[in-house]
Amino acid sequence: VQTQIQFGALPPRRGDRGILDKFLKRRKRENAGSGHQSYRTIAMSHVAATSSGAVASDINRRHFVQHRKSKNLQRQSSFSTKERIYKEKRGRVKDVKKTYDCNGKTLYLVQGVNTRTTSSREKRLNWDSKNLNVKDSGLTGRIFKHILMGHLGVVLFEMTLYIFIVNVVFALIFTLVGGCCDETNNFWDNFNFSFQTFTTTGYGELYPHGTAANIINFFQGIHNLIITTIFAGVVFTKFIKPRWKFAFSDVIVVYNVRDVPTLCVRFGNIDGEFNNMHSVTATMFLKRTELDDQGKMFRAVHQLDLVIDSRFELRDVWTIQHRIDPDSPLFYQTYDEIKEVKSMIYVTVMGVDAITEEQLVKTTGYFAEDIEYGYKFMDQVKYFEDINLTTFDYGALSKTLPAPVFYPKDIQIDFKRISSTKP
Repeated sequence: VQTQIQFGALPPRRGDRGILDKFLKRRKRENAGSGHQSYRTIAMSHVAATSSGAVASDINRRHFVQHRKSKNLQRQSSFSTKERIYKEKRGRVKDVKKTYDCNGKTLYLVQGVNTRTTSSREKRLNWDSKNLNVKDSGLTGRIFKHILMGHLGVVLFEMTLYIFIVNVVFALIFTLVGGCCDETNNFWDNFNFSFQTFTTTGYGELYPHGTAANIINFFQGIHNLIITTIFAGVVFTKFIKPRWKFAFSDVIVVYNVRDVPTLCVRFGNIDGEFNNMHSVTATMFLKRTELDDQGKMFRAVHQLDLVIDSRFELRDVWTIQHRIDPDSPLFYQTYDEIKEVKSMIYVTVMGVDAITEEQLVKTTGYFAEDIEYGYKFMDQVKYFEDINLTTFDYGALSKTLPAPVFYPKDIQIDFKRISSTKP
């Protein structure tokens, strides 16, 4: 039976090869020096007695050898793969850089340098400024800006209130001067006549009497033509203005992206599901206090180079990045140094609305208190392959997590205290 197993007459079983090797070794020792043929030779001649048995034995034997070789190769490849993964893991842990030398300066790998400030960012942005020794556009410019920038409902209410007040004023003039609309000359009839004149209705029952009433009616008609034209233009401008909602992140994060400290800001198109934005560009500026050659302080403005400053469209979230390399004005500066020179970072995003084809400009600013060193943004994108859906959680737009960053100082952070702070 063992001979048939060895040469393929029977299918191999687990452990048979070891048993056969032991049996053959024992028979070899017994037949050593006796002049007799070995057991293997006798077995081979016995199996080859019949041609059909020899052919079947040879085929099964080769199949058995190939089966054993494939098992050994699988076992070796499995061991080599595990060993390679183990070595790679050990190599990655061993090759992590704790320091980074650049231009003769050493940066240290740290996390969570500063925590988020508790003060309101809106209050810091709404600071007042006043220009002296100059004449501005005055009340007219402020009213014009309010009409163009105000809410449509508020503007319509103000226009209606203006029309009512103007007609009350002309009704009082008609009441004082007389001439409209009959001998009774009551205020209610005069108000109705003034309003009908403003709207050019003209029912025919009320009309001016006398020269004074016609002169007043002349000036009222000129006023009505001008105001009606202005109001029509304002309403048209407000209606064609793109209705587009956006969101900037409340903070700026700085962490290592491909082993380089990178400053990141998030910008999201909230209406991206139905209102796409084309030809999008972004710019970033740094404004801070510096000293000139004479030692006098002045406010300097630097344009920060972006990793990617344009996109062909934007319907979701864009992380705007600036690499803090030796060419950056923020290189080798700590959080305290940035705060000391009263740094501000301005981000502007421009694009074209896909519906109205009007240009859109959105701008925001950040103080030094809004910068978080050693943090990164939480992932707000989720994919559902079974239903072919991608979701963007804007609740996580400004949420952050500790992340490694190369920093000018080697500091130790209490991560329990960091995790306990509310974002």
